[in-house]
Formats: sequence, structure tokens, C-alpha cells
Amino acid sequence: MTKADFLNALAHRLGALSEIDIARSLDYYEEMIDDRMDDGMTEEEAVAAAGSPEDAALEILANIPIPQPETVPQKKKPDGRRIFLLILSSPLLIVYFSLVLCLFVALWCVPIVVWTLFVSSVAAAVGGIIAGITSFAEGAGTYGFMYLGLTLVGIGLSILFFFAAVAVTRAFARLSVHIAKGAVAPLRRKGN
Repeated sequence: MTKADFLNALAHRLGALSEIDIARSLDYYEEMIDDRMDDGMTEEEAVAAAGSPEDAALEILANIPIPQPETVPQKKKPDGRRIFLLILSSPLLIVYFSLVLCLFVALWCVPIVVWTLFVSSVAAAVGGIIAGITSFAEGAGTYGFMYLGLTLVGIGLSILFFFAAVAVTRAFARLSVHIAKGAVAPLRRKGN
């Protein structure tokens, strides 16, 4: 039997395996036959030394691991004690979460105030522009310059409050996540 005949017969017997496993097995036996031929054997002697394609296929199939299906863990049914404790502690949980909610509301007042300062400084800048233009139109140039000066102050404060509001909002968002994780942590079961 030639090497090509041996490899074709082996590939036919391994048809149930994946293409990767078949290619890996054929490469192994082809290399084995080539090594024996390099050692001085003829092609027929090297193929005969490899054994029959049936025996080779049985050996390969015996050594290929069979994939095990993944098992899905079963959820445990809540027992009576756990349900009783949940009912008994529900008033405390309501108070606990109410306090956490109050903490969030109190914390978020700071970013709301900073955003309000930003909006009011923008409104002041717009009002200053309108007042300055009106003053110049009425012939009161001194008041017009004063309003335009206040407009520049309003624009400067708007820029300052905008960046402050963004920074405060980001900081309070991170703080809120940290507080939320800390508030839920005592209620989680160990192992989750």
C-alpha cells in the first residue's frame, strides 16, 4: 500500500471527526511514514510499519476527547427561613433604601446648584448685551460701557461655571456609583 492510499483510507475512516482533527491525524501519520522513509525504509515498508488504516483510525478515535456538554447550575429554591427573614426585615429595608435615596438627592444638589450658576451667568451675559445695546441706542454711553463690562464678567463666569459644573458632575457620578455599590454590598449574599 502506498502512502497516499494509506492516508486516503485513514481520512475516510475518520470522517466523523472535525476537519481540524482529521488534518492533524493525517499530518501525524504522513510525518511518521516520511521519517521511516528517511531512515532507509521503502514506502511500502514504512506504510506497513504504521499499521493498517483501520487500526490507526481506532487508535485516533480512542485518543480524541469527547466534548462534555456544559451543565447549567440549577437555581436553588428559596427556603422558608429566607422568605420569613425577608418579610420580617422589609420595613428596615424600606427605611434603609429611603435613607440612601435621601443621600443621593442631597448629594446631587451640589451639581444642580453649579449648573444653575452656569445658566444664570449665561443669562446675565445675554442681559448685559441687551442692556448695553439699549443704553447706546438711548445715548447713555457710560451705562452702555458698564453693561458691556458686566457682560464680559458674565461670559467669564459662564466659562468658569461650565467647567466647574462638568467636573463636579463627573465627580458626583463616580461618588454615586461608589455609594450605590456600598449600599447594596451588605444585602448581597456571599458568593455572588
